[in-house]
Amino acid sequence: LQKKVLPKKWWLPLTRLYFYPMILPNYLWRRTMIKGTYFSRVDDVLLLGAVPLVFVGHIKELHRLGVRAVVNMMAEYEGPLKAYAETEPPMQQLYLPVTD
Repeated sequence: LQKKVLPKKWWLPLTRLYFYPMILPNYLWRRTMIKGTYFSRVDDVLLLGAVPLVFVGHIKELHRLGVRAVVNMMAEYEGPLKAYAETEPPMQQLYLPVTD
C-alpha cells in the first residue's frame, strides 16, 4: 500500500481495512518462507515482535517467556486485551497508536 500518494486522512482507514485480511497470509509467510521466530529477544528484558495472535498461542507463549507488559503501537489494532487479562498474573498493555 503506497500511502504517500494518498491523502493523509485516508491512511488510518486504509490501514484498518487491510489489517484483518492480511493476518493469516502474513503469519503463514513468516512460518513457511522466513522460518524465523515471531518474536526476537533484544536483551534480557525486551522482546520485539509482530502482532500477537491468540489463535496460534502467542499470548500463552509470551507469558511463559516472562512477558508481563506489552507496548502496542498499532493504530489499526488495539491488541488482544481479553487474552492479556486472562493470564495470571494479567499482562498489561500500553497502547500508543501510530499509523505507519
